[in-house]
Amino acid sequence: MGKDRKTDVMVLLCVCIACLLTVSACSKKTSEEKAAEAVAEKILEHGSGQDMDVDIQGENIKIEGEGYKAEITRSTSWPADMFADVPRFTAGTVENVLKDNVGGTQKFTIYLKDFDGEAVRRYEETLKAKGWKSTFMQMGEGGMLNAQKGQLGMNFAFNTQGRDGTLMVYTAKE
Repeated sequence: MGKDRKTDVMVLLCVCIACLLTVSACSKKTSEEKAAEAVAEKILEHGSGQDMDVDIQGENIKIEGEGYKAEITRSTSWPADMFADVPRFTAGTVENVLKDNVGGTQKFTIYLKDFDGEAVRRYEETLKAKGWKSTFMQMGEGGMLNAQKGQLGMNFAFNTQGRDGTLMVYTAKE
């Protein structure tokens, strides 16, 4: 591992999550899910140095450890338990949702597709109308929308050419 153990664990977790999504999308048998869970647990335990529990149920994956909880859901719907102050992004299609909680910081990562850059601009206007402070940056074929309201923070990275993006909403300190 490198100098920053927390970064290394997060990179390892992202790789593991990608592998789990691939395995869970392909596997149909309970024995395959159990084998994938055992492998994922070993990888996460080795990387984090603590016990981890992985539960795969079809295309849904739950990961829990001391001070860490994540749920990966293959979903085409906006998360029902999203923070109340976050308006729904309706211009695109939800592809995947990752929910995690590390040390009391709750986070939603929503993978979206089938929308244009103007949809993100319109979303920024909706946020502002609801009291959010925001910054919008367009950079060639992509861009970033950053916003904050109270203890909530948001980063929305998007690609206009690919018509997709990642919306992350999290609890933050004011």
